[in-house]
Amino acid sequence: MNIQIEAKDIVLVLVGVAGSVVASYIYRYLENSSSATQALERALDAADPVVRDRATRQCLLTAAKFFVFANIFSVVSALAWVFGNALYNLTLLVLGASSVIAILLLWGAVRWLVRAQKGNGG
Repeated sequence: MNIQIEAKDIVLVLVGVAGSVVASYIYRYLENSSSATQALERALDAADPVVRDRATRQCLLTAAKFFVFANIFSVVSALAWVFGNALYNLTLLVLGASSVIAILLLWGAVRWLVRAQKGNGG
């Protein structure tokens, strides 16, 4: 039996391992942030305006972080599109993944802005 391992096979294994690590990190982050988000939602509904203001500022800061990362992934997507002649299939993967991630991050940012608006009495 003759087994041939090509460079693309190694790259795919490394991408799979990296994807698994990233997915595990995201899962743990979402699990931990759920309780923090619930506490923030309670702070947005608080009667004390100082508590609401602090929670609103936290929502705006989180939305700004989402916007920054969304813009980074938009730039990655644009660069993949511009330099797309080198490795066509890999470029399509990077282009598609970074575009989807950017859209999800923008959606998350808008959700945080809506939460901030709720804290301002909107």
